[in-house]
Amino acid sequence: MFAPSDEVREMRLDGVPITFVTPRSWGCLSATVDIRATAWRCIDEQAGAGRPQVDIIVRQCAAACTAAERAEVDGELTVAPAYTVRDPATGIAERTADGKYTLTLNRVFSTSWVLVVQAEAQSQPGDKAVVQKIVNDMYVQTA
Repeated sequence: MFAPSDEVREMRLDGVPITFVTPRSWGCLSATVDIRATAWRCIDEQAGAGRPQVDIIVRQCAAACTAAERAEVDGELTVAPAYTVRDPATGIAERTADGKYTLTLNRVFSTSWVLVVQAEAQSQPGDKAVVQKIVNDMYVQTA
């Protein structure tokens, strides 16, 4: 979680039914995916090459989201996750390979929304901690 003393900004993105926080130096741009869903990429705009980023995909299901709908959203990710099931609504995957840390969250909330977040950072402790805080905030916002 971000500390009260951290300088953060609230992100209110079109098509994303939650508000979450990032460090103040971050910004987000809308992205395109092949499925009917809303996508955004958020990055640290002041970092150079290898900067941390968070990709967000949200989709509203017609009824309660199914495993097939969750898997379809996962299909848009750049790194295929091997989830650990945290609870029936939440899967989390962490991986470090080739100096890159990847954290992926697949979460159903409000029964009919699926949120998939894939955060990437170089394996430097500061960058890793930042993307973990962002993903954790999204997790809390969807509880």
